[in-house]
Amino acid sequence: MPDSSQQRVFDFDDWSTLARDNPDEFEARRAAVIEQAIQRAPQRTHMRLRRMQWKLDAIRDTVGSPLGACVRMHEMMWERVAGDGGLLEVLQGLQAEVPVQLRTNPTVAQVIPFKPLNCKGCCRP
Repeated sequence: MPDSSQQRVFDFDDWSTLARDNPDEFEARRAAVIEQAIQRAPQRTHMRLRRMQWKLDAIRDTVGSPLGACVRMHEMMWERVAGDGGLLEVLQGLQAEVPVQLRTNPTVAQVIPFKPLNCKGCCRP
């Protein structure tokens, strides 16, 4: 059974009101929620997630408006997908490493008959 922290639902109106009425508390809660998300991730990804969050925070701090920050973050995410060394390039590289015969006709396979190791002559090849 999930604990109460997993059952919480994001309430945009509450967060919006908090950001408008008490920006310092909003930032404290935002940082706490982000930290909880990073802690729930596998340990091996923590440093990468912290670096990414640092970049996102830097965008928020340097871009003049929330909409501008959103646009810049959107561009950054697309760079990670379609840019040099991005997800798309990695996936295409993996596909290129698969032998051509497997890519062109993946339903064809060579079946190799074998006799079980403990067979006492009862098995038919």
